[in-house]
Amino acid sequence: MSKVGVVPLIFLVLLSIAALQNGDDPRRQRDEKQSPQGDILRSTLTKYSYNIQRRCWAGGSPCHLCSSSQVCIAPTGHPAIMCGRCVPILT
Repeated sequence: MSKVGVVPLIFLVLLSIAALQNGDDPRRQRDEKQSPQGDILRSTLTKYSYNIQRRCWAGGSPCHLCSSSQVCIAPTGHPAIMCGRCVPILT
């Protein structure tokens, strides 16, 4: 390879290394940015969490309080997701 071809090659390699050290890595930029969907979900959960907790205590207990040997049942008798009664699992 001639000197004319080696000089631009070295320049491109050095330029690429400098760009990576300056934080131009798209993976890092993607991790640093927060998605607007996450912000919307977070604000919605914060806004309605009090109502969800209040309904749980009025109609039963939160399902996450059930132990591994219990299942959470809603007042209608169907499995519950958020609130209900902790009932032992029949084996």
